[in-house]
Amino acid sequence: MLDVPWILDIDTTIKPLYGKQEGAVVSYNPKKPGRPSHSYHTYLMAGLRLAMGVEVKAGSAHSGSHTLPGLLSLLDELPAHRRHEDGAWRLRLRLGRHHA
Repeated sequence: MLDVPWILDIDTTIKPLYGKQEGAVVSYNPKKPGRPSHSYHTYLMAGLRLAMGVEVKAGSAHSGSHTLPGLLSLLDELPAHRRHEDGAWRLRLRLGRHHA
């Protein structure tokens, strides 16, 4: 499946929370201002909609800078023999609007 070029979709979703849950903080939340939330950073293989990974972080960790460590970790876990001869991956990144 990784032999052909593919697209990795990266997106962040804010999930409002109710009650007291670990990691919940009041931060940017367009639909429920003032509510504590978590942010889900998702990595999906486009076309197949295969979830490559999901990270749950505090609601204040919603920007692209909080996604980068997880992205690098995910890329490191992909099989090294699937890279081009120059070491580059055969993929394109498609970022959600919060990562621009």
